[in-house]
Amino acid sequence: MPKDRNHHARYQRQVLLEGWGPNAQQKLLQARILVIGAGGLGCPALQYLAAAGAGVLGIVDDDRVAITDLHRQILYTAADEGALKAEKAAEFLRRMNPLVNTESYCVRLTNANALSIIEKYQIIVDASDNFGTRYLVNDACVLLGKPLIYGSVSRFEGQVAVFNLPGAGHMAPGTGGVASSVATAGAASTNYRDLFPVPPDPGEVLSCSEAGVLGVVTGIIGSMQALEALKVATGVGSPLINKLLTYHALYNSFYEVSILPSGKISGPANAAAFREWPYGDGCGAPGKWHGAAGALAGEGLSGAGAPGFATVDAARFDELRAQEGVLVIDVREIGESPFIDQFEHTQLPLSRLRSTDPPYTGQTIVVFCQSGKRSLEAAGILAARNTVFQLEQGIMGWLALQS
Repeated sequence: MPKDRNHHARYQRQVLLEGWGPNAQQKLLQARILVIGAGGLGCPALQYLAAAGAGVLGIVDDDRVAITDLHRQILYTAADEGALKAEKAAEFLRRMNPLVNTESYCVRLTNANALSIIEKYQIIVDASDNFGTRYLVNDACVLLGKPLIYGSVSRFEGQVAVFNLPGAGHMAPGTGGVASSVATAGAASTNYRDLFPVPPDPGEVLSCSEAGVLGVVTGIIGSMQALEALKVATGVGSPLINKLLTYHALYNSFYEVSILPSGKISGPANAAAFREWPYGDGCGAPGKWHGAAGALAGEGLSGAGAPGFATVDAARFDELRAQEGVLVIDVREIGESPFIDQFEHTQLPLSRLRSTDPPYTGQTIVVFCQSGKRSLEAAGILAARNTVFQLEQGIMGWLALQS
């Protein structure tokens, strides 16, 4: 059967749509879309973009399939455990729709490779799961002039927005998709830094591995990202330009807020600056000594210029908690596992510490949490009145060394 006949049959139901038609479908068949992250958001986004007939789909992910992924990452099965996600996702999409070309990058997106990968595509879908990558992708898209479809999830809630695409309002069918909407629209473009100018401090926002996430929420948000990419590619409908759409699953509620361009350059101004920008591990790279705001202030305990705390490894943690008068605090939420009975400690959840005046003054304190992220924030709060140490890699890292 000829390829054009395959196209006609496969996409017939959407081509029949008033406001879509052959012109929009042809634009989509010519589109090159890059999806960064083949996890909870990337899987549904990739599946629907492939099903709709995107011409080329790029997939960036260096991670491997884990059993804990399978409740939300729907392109994989238990038999795929340990396999590279980008490769497995591409295999699935080729089986599902052989008419779509896939290009997989089994690498972590970094300052060194981001510009060269992203510049090959027309539309970028950010389905990543950490702040460092989100800021890196945003800044690369700003420098390269690429539309960015943003999505994120946590627990029962998700967000979607379209960044770096000038103009707002309805794009009539057949007006040209990406190229013409960027060229002809007059409104200023917003980007991720207009919404979140500064990355959060380490531990300020819990990851899905700490806070949890409902799998179907990633499916909803990832599908919305696919929809926004389709709108941008074809020029059909009204993309979420200069808007942030938030969805809450427990109440099935949506609300939309406007985003205004700041007019400021808070990211790298050019490619050279981008390649040197300190994106860190997702929220900046915390060092051994942290100032009150969580910024790196040096390697020693002097000259910080503001109250600070030290990060310690498991061996130093054991030494400190063995000393008389040292207070050990678990800042995890009540009921979190594993339960710790190997040493005496006090439990003061970070959520409570955030909302109340710290109850300690002039003490030597060691704080720990599950993985070492939340304890960074807790240490910063307590350091204003105390000498504070924070356990690197959290109690899970400490327990791993006990076996």
